[in-house]
Amino acid sequence: MENIKKYSKLKAELLNKKESALLKTAEGLQMQLLEIVFDDFISKLDVENGIVKNTKANKDRINSLNKLFERFQNGEFAKSLQILVSDFKDIHTLNVDYFSQINKPKVKEIEKKVFEKLKVNLGIEGNKLKTGGFLDSFIKDRKLLDKIKQTTLRAITSENITLKQYRDSVKGLITGKGKVEGGFVRHFKTFATDTFSLFDRQTNLEFANSLNLKYAIYAGGLIETSRPFCEVRNNKVFTTDEIKLFGTSKDKYGGYSDKKTGNFQGKPQTEVYDPFTQCGGYNCRHTLNYISKALAVQLRPDLK
Repeated sequence: MENIKKYSKLKAELLNKKESALLKTAEGLQMQLLEIVFDDFISKLDVENGIVKNTKANKDRINSLNKLFERFQNGEFAKSLQILVSDFKDIHTLNVDYFSQINKPKVKEIEKKVFEKLKVNLGIEGNKLKTGGFLDSFIKDRKLLDKIKQTTLRAITSENITLKQYRDSVKGLITGKGKVEGGFVRHFKTFATDTFSLFDRQTNLEFANSLNLKYAIYAGGLIETSRPFCEVRNNKVFTTDEIKLFGTSKDKYGGYSDKKTGNFQGKPQTEVYDPFTQCGGYNCRHTLNYISKALAVQLRPDLK
């Protein structure tokens, strides 16, 4: 049990470290994008007496934002996410060490295969991102681009918005203002937590299936913002058959906002929920630590 506690602590620290580093990357990307937009787009707009002019040329220039973003996405943005490959490798190595304590020969036999399979799931080929894959789609998300386009069109057509006001609006969208975070940091925040946790859970599930482990501890601890669903399950032992019922009316455990529909705070509403890889839903930091039957029975005698 002490090994499991140590493993859970090391994992939490590693995931937090990776997430923090990725958010720092997001902050740097915001500043790089701001510089590009200011130098290569805003500086070329027609301005008269400090007002952004309502001209056909200015309206036509809005389309150039597409190429500008594409250049940024395929350049600095894509490069920065290459570090994810080594991040995933570090998480994988920690999980290999854990499962090796259960069945070292089997883990040694499959560890490379498991890692390559998970890379494919995330859209990584070798050390590159696959076009149209999960990570590639994250890079090419259009939300920030569309907001800048809308703001630009509004500035052009209003005929009374100053260049300074427009620049301040674009800067706010990209890097944030006051307590409002910039576009990239907001985009990265959910992505960082969910993606690292997703990779970790998928790794655990692959090893558990290969080692035929049918029991797991719902691990991760509790914080002030922990949801009722996770509070009820935290640090408890479950069989995989019980986990399959999470998020359904057949689950005998609580923490639901509506037990009849299997709905709980944090549960995805627009996609199929998978309890093995999503646990308590978006931004959830819990994971399933798979254990042997002997340990499961020791921790939960009713499983005999």
